Amino acid sequence: MGKSDGVVSLLRQLPYIRRPPGEAGPKIMAAPWCWMADWHGLCGPDVELNDVGIEWDLQDEAVPANVIGLTCGGRDNSTILLDTEAGAVYWVDCPGRIASHRDCTDGDMINDDVMDYLEDPDNEWRGSPAWPVTSFFEMLKRQYMGLQFIPLSSATVRDARDLVCEHPPEDIALGSEGAVKMLQRIYREHGWPDSDRYRKEECLTAVSRALEEHYPRLVDVVF
Repeated sequence: MGKSDGVVSLLRQLPYIRRPPGEAGPKIMAAPWCWMADWHGLCGPDVELNDVGIEWDLQDEAVPANVIGLTCGGRDNSTILLDTEAGAVYWVDCPGRIASHRDCTDGDMINDDVMDYLEDPDNEWRGSPAWPVTSFFEMLKRQYMGLQFIPLSSATVRDARDLVCEHPPEDIALGSEGAVKMLQRIYREHGWPDSDRYRKEECLTAVSRALEEHYPRLVDVVF
């Protein structure tokens, strides 16, 4: 693939999100509509790169050797690129709520001034919202802690704002509580976000039952 030694070294050390061996079902989302690339499984000798879409090709130009895609999964999947030289993560088509909200950016987003020392600053993807690596994953963590990213199962995650738009109160059998409030309530009743008190298996079971009873269309999305 023509990647730099730094990229190869990084890929050898990353933890990867993958389904248990031999288990069927959906791939596991790391964020809403975001499937992280399992490079350990994607680097085998029989893998066709064009089939799995690993080598992101934006505006007909492949990303540089020092940049690697962290996501993989077709046109509906978010494109997240990591620049090993700049120590930055770029989220192409990042949701506007995250790119513009102070609680999401925490003042750590890379601004245009930083682009001056990067290669090919005119590439369109470099104009995407970007964070230093550590800040990027802290930002994602905050979305989960505050239940703005809501897991619907052990594999599927949705953005709270998207759920509000898709399922307005008048279209909900549960009444005025709404899908987002219902799910957030269930998680908090099971100890979230206190990792010492959170009862994961019980919570996911309760989430599944509530969705089947009140929001069967979301169950179709999950499974």
